[in-house]
Amino acid sequence: MRYEGDVAILSQEKAIEKLDRDAMSNKGARTPMDSGYVNADRGKMTKFENVTTYRSKIGSLMFIACNTRPDIAQAVCYLSRFNHQPTTADHRAVNRVINYLWETKTKGIRLECDREQCIEIYCDSSYGDCRESGKSTYGYIIFVGGAAVSWTSKRTKMVCTSTLEAELEATVQGLKEGLYVWGVIGVLTGARVSVTLYNDNLGLVKAVNEGKVIERTRPFRVKYYYLREELIKHGIKFEHVSSEDNIADGLTKPLGPTLFMRNREMMKVG
Repeated sequence: MRYEGDVAILSQEKAIEKLDRDAMSNKGARTPMDSGYVNADRGKMTKFENVTTYRSKIGSLMFIACNTRPDIAQAVCYLSRFNHQPTTADHRAVNRVINYLWETKTKGIRLECDREQCIEIYCDSSYGDCRESGKSTYGYIIFVGGAAVSWTSKRTKMVCTSTLEAELEATVQGLKEGLYVWGVIGVLTGARVSVTLYNDNLGLVKAVNEGKVIERTRPFRVKYYYLREELIKHGIKFEHVSSEDNIADGLTKPLGPTLFMRNREMMKVG
């Protein structure tokens, strides 16, 4: 931890310096993953033989991503899917993440509380982006008083059949984690803070807020009713946010340099 004025910054510089930086061709990468990599044809890729090395690097990256670097969470989540049979391209992509971390090793989570005490939960999903399974990648990030305290980037356990369903899954998962954070704060401080949930799917936000029942499959309806019930019970606001301002967007897909830098800044990684 270090301080810039009265702002604490949590970083893992020593952990990053232990990473094996052996892919100098990616030196100076401005983003952890190329924005087109997830659409690459894996059938034409060559198998990477040293699986142990690949898994070791992924494990080290996960430790960093889960603690202080939400900006690499999407890349690490995606690359960890191929632990069983990585390709040489996957290994190069892992090394790109490592080189990106080396270039930004002093960065970390900024614990700056510049707003009134509140919890903000940003949720998003990339519908059907997994070429191998048709599943979606969802992500959420939770802020307490303006500081990021919890985030994730994961692939859904089941195939979603619409954008609305994928966004609902992301929102439900984000809400569950948000309620846990809310409970911890209540136990530790006794304070009852406000909670706001954000999603960029206007159709979902309107349907839940207006109580419009969406008749689809049973799992879909159950999650819809769960979300609506929890929002009402705890007095949680559910608001629409534009895709550009949805901080969880960077947890669902790789972004180009300009969008990535903006998203990283909104995550309070500095």
